[in-house]
Amino acid sequence: MASPGSRPKCYVCCQEILPGQAIQALNHIVCEQHMTCMRCNKSLKCDVWAFDNKLYCRACYSLVTQKILCKSCAGQISDVALKEVGTYWHKACFVCQTCRQGFPDGRYYLVNDMPYCRAHAEELNAKEAKPEKMQPFEQGKQTSGPPPGQP
Repeated sequence: MASPGSRPKCYVCCQEILPGQAIQALNHIVCEQHMTCMRCNKSLKCDVWAFDNKLYCRACYSLVTQKILCKSCAGQISDVALKEVGTYWHKACFVCQTCRQGFPDGRYYLVNDMPYCRAHAEELNAKEAKPEKMQPFEQGKQTSGPPPGQP
């Protein structure tokens, strides 16, 4: 722990951390540069997973623990799942992330890798000043049983 008046030091690099840039993780203080996944070295922001006293991104946590997690609720998937956009979802969780409605026509729009109905995707893109044309995705890579590796 840093003494009064001194700056905290990063547990990884031992360098002093500037005010507002210290992050506490697993009872250690680290700088933003070292808040990374133990396996793939991806920078971790707010989607941080801990296992065996190490930090992981969601994908690596799933690999290391052999658990498949829902992209939306982060709950473990052990039954029938949807695989969309390269990740698994509980059927009930693959909905517009704003209005929580499903996609009856099978079309959805991605904003920050999360599914939205057209109206809410347009609203979010306008707020984030993203003028690029939205491309609809077709839902349809549904698995008929448990994810790979599950009984």
